[in-house]
Amino acid sequence: MTINVLERHPLPTVAEARSRLWVPVGAWVAELTLGRKVRSWQHFRWLPRVALPVVLVWFVVRNLPWAPFQALYV
Repeated sequence: MTINVLERHPLPTVAEARSRLWVPVGAWVAELTLGRKVRSWQHFRWLPRVALPVVLVWFVVRNLPWAPFQALYV
């Protein structure tokens, strides 16, 4: 059984790529409008320390081979 990677994870279309640009463009416009920098998530002292363990736990849990974790398989 072969798995076509492009079928499971297709490349984003132009519309999807364009929709993902709203956040950085919105932050840029807000900086121009407000005249000051918009804080990013990295400026919260605790957030980077919490984000890494959450992502690592997610990558382990989603690959566990028994229920209910099989439903999380990507």
